[in-house]
Amino acid sequence: MRKLVTASAVFLAFLSFAISAEFWGSTESNKYHYPTCRCAENIKPENLTVFNSPEEAQQAGYVPCKVCNPPASGNNTQNTSQVLIYSKNYHLCCRVVDGDTIVVDIDGVCEKVRLVGVDTPETVHPNKPVEHYGKEASAFTRNMVEGEMVRLEYDTQRRDRYGRLLAYVYLPDGTFLNAEIIKQGYGFAYTRFPFKYMDQFRQYERSARESGAGLWAK
Repeated sequence: MRKLVTASAVFLAFLSFAISAEFWGSTESNKYHYPTCRCAENIKPENLTVFNSPEEAQQAGYVPCKVCNPPASGNNTQNTSQVLIYSKNYHLCCRVVDGDTIVVDIDGVCEKVRLVGVDTPETVHPNKPVEHYGKEASAFTRNMVEGEMVRLEYDTQRRDRYGRLLAYVYLPDGTFLNAEIIKQGYGFAYTRFPFKYMDQFRQYERSARESGAGLWAK
């Protein structure tokens, strides 16, 4: 009982300190946010870290969130994602489920989005263990798009049998996430069903395999 009381007291003390902090960081995404940012709402307590200045956050290896746009030391350029937050063509990626599935806020509705043409090793399947390179693939996708504004492009089929949106995902700088995952060896070209970039994705996988990138490393 004494240990439980002590743990509760420590948690409450940390919570009080966090509330008074200038910025909140996530150890999963390595981004820092204003505490009022909607991305900060998704930070799990065990992944929460706090900072009192941008310099402190950056010295710890964190980068500013592109949604709430906290200040960055020596960075006076306008944030492209902050401008795009009001565009109907771009939506906030509020969470990454695993390497090939993300959650996007579309007009206030959190939609699961399955990346078309990509299959990454499993990490959250209820009936399968975590597969080789699954955690690395999830971390790659998280670092690429969690807390970022993304544009969705659809193919012939809009949703799968689980109700998830099927989409190609693009970042504001033009990065094509689906292709990038395969190019860098974090996933396979998923060719069970036809899609318009099938030939390109197959070539990306062959190149990644030949160069020993990511999960193809010996």
